[in-house]
Amino acid sequence: MNIGDVNFPEALLAARKEARLVVFAGAGISVPSPSNYPNFRALAIEVAGERLALAEGQPIDQFLGKLNDLKVQVHKLVRDILDNPSSKPNSMHFDLLRLFDSPEGLKLVTTNFDTHFSSAALDVFGERNTCEIHCAPALPLGHAFSGIVYLHGAVNRPADRLVLTDSDFGRAYLTEGWARLFLQRIFETYTVLFAGYSHNDPVMNYIARGFTPEMGKSRRFALVKSGENEELWTYRGVIPVAYRAGADGNEHSALPKAIAAWAGQARLGMLEKEGRVRAIVGSAPPIDLEDSDFILDSFSEPSTARFFVQHADSIKWLKWVEEKRLLKRLFDPRATLTDVEVILAWWIAQNFLCQ
Repeated sequence: MNIGDVNFPEALLAARKEARLVVFAGAGISVPSPSNYPNFRALAIEVAGERLALAEGQPIDQFLGKLNDLKVQVHKLVRDILDNPSSKPNSMHFDLLRLFDSPEGLKLVTTNFDTHFSSAALDVFGERNTCEIHCAPALPLGHAFSGIVYLHGAVNRPADRLVLTDSDFGRAYLTEGWARLFLQRIFETYTVLFAGYSHNDPVMNYIARGFTPEMGKSRRFALVKSGENEELWTYRGVIPVAYRAGADGNEHSALPKAIAAWAGQARLGMLEKEGRVRAIVGSAPPIDLEDSDFILDSFSEPSTARFFVQHADSIKWLKWVEEKRLLKRLFDPRATLTDVEVILAWWIAQNFLCQ
């Protein structure tokens, strides 16, 4: 379905509606203003200062591990950098939370250390905010959890709990394995969407270890810039959901717009849905791709299908519905019609056959 100039797969949209979606938020979410935090590579360089140079292609967790061996207080420095009171949640923190209908249904995992999602939840859910906060290494059951999970720790907790160095990742994903076990249960149970990650993000190398044969790749998605090594995401078993590079010179400026558009549509009430359907069918087709997909999506439920038949009275819309092959089963004597198909049948009879 086309939303905000991004073709969101139906499986992903269905998972959100059915409360089976888990959002994974990476460092890219906290880069734009007013958050203004560095990505993982820039963070490592800032921590190192003049002490050590990050070599091209060097794994960042190993680099931070070497700094730690040199008695650099890596964990404390990272906490100090990412505990900046001038940094605030940006639109993506709010909009990713708005994909969920209630704090009880919220399932968001972040590998970021800042607590902007916790702050944003206070605004998004207001007085209803009862979402649970989980912070590594004390993680919930992956197959049955809700709330916000700080998978690699958070700046408002002891600094030594942050997962930063190769030794930290080794404990979290290998020897102690609490992060790996949590992720495996999630990937076996839910549909997941990665946002704010790149294909070569060091964190993704560890997260991918939680992918199991029991979970098909049809339930793993990632928001990625169009043409940015999409085949490497596919190789990892993740379906890329591409957004175009921004025309403003910022190659990722389309990402917050896409998330905002999806969140806005997800939060539409019934009156707002009816208003949009009425506005679209008030003109004759053809219509743009996003409006077309919105109307097609309205046939997924009887309540919204009724909005279409109530306001669409032009024979051009009858032809449009037929071209979309929504009427095919009406003429199959062996078919057991769905509620939506019955609604369409009455619409045809009342508006066109009698004429």
